[in-house]
Amino acid sequence: MTNSSCLFLQDGNLHNLRPHTLTYYSNELMSFRKALETLELDTTPAKIKPDHINQFIIYSKDVLELKIVSINTRLRAIRAFFNFAYKHGYIPKNPFANIQLL
Repeated sequence: MTNSSCLFLQDGNLHNLRPHTLTYYSNELMSFRKALETLELDTTPAKIKPDHINQFIIYSKDVLELKIVSINTRLRAIRAFFNFAYKHGYIPKNPFANIQLL
């Protein structure tokens, strides 16, 4: 996730997102990547499937014991990244296309 996530953060900086927002995106993308690694799933954006996201949600609820509002906060950041990656042609399909917040 490194190259396209860097481009995502650079794009946010270009569009004058607040430093706090860029830090939020960066932290949530790192948390997502670490969770996928823990679950032994591929972290390459083009290989992420909706099932990976569902596994991330279950992991966040059951293992990390995050509250729904915290999971939704993470999902919003991750969704923003995948929307960017899809819009700019870095991935062929958006795995978040049919994923809803909890």
